[in-house]
Amino acid sequence: GWGAGRDLAAVMKVILEARTPAVFDADALNLLSRVPSLRIGTKEAILTPHIGEAVRLFEARNLSMPQERSAAALMLAREYGAVVILKGPQSVVAAPDGRYAVNSSGTPALGICGSGDVLSGVAGAFLAMGHAAYDAARMAVFIHGMAGDVVPQRGLIADDLPKLIRDAIGTLQNRATLRDV
Repeated sequence: GWGAGRDLAAVMKVILEARTPAVFDADALNLLSRVPSLRIGTKEAILTPHIGEAVRLFEARNLSMPQERSAAALMLAREYGAVVILKGPQSVVAAPDGRYAVNSSGTPALGICGSGDVLSGVAGAFLAMGHAAYDAARMAVFIHGMAGDVVPQRGLIADDLPKLIRDAIGTLQNRATLRDV
């Protein structure tokens, strides 16, 4: 939600140089594509582009985007030195070291305004809890998708997701507890 102000590149540079875990979405991704000299300074960073933002990130580095989503996510992860969540049907989570995962949860109902913002918040929460970026991203994508799995194909709004995510986490915790018995 930063917008496109002129002095945001200086603010972003300070954030990047802080080397703290961070999630970059929306306007932060647009800024990275407009100012290709910006470099991510922490291995615990997550970029969350949808396909349009991914195209701009590739263009900023004069690279051609591969057609296959997993190849595109891996290439972005290596190029930017961050974990990438390439959002969309069967979101792909890729790490700079070559690991990647294709998410199996979620429905088209999640393709709504604000859904990616919620996903970024969940990934940020897992980072704040001390999880490595790759693990935080995979957990966030799966739980976000799991929350979408329980809703009808129409009528979901982003404001519904926090409760659904809480319920999804509770379901996963209950399953883990039952396995321990």
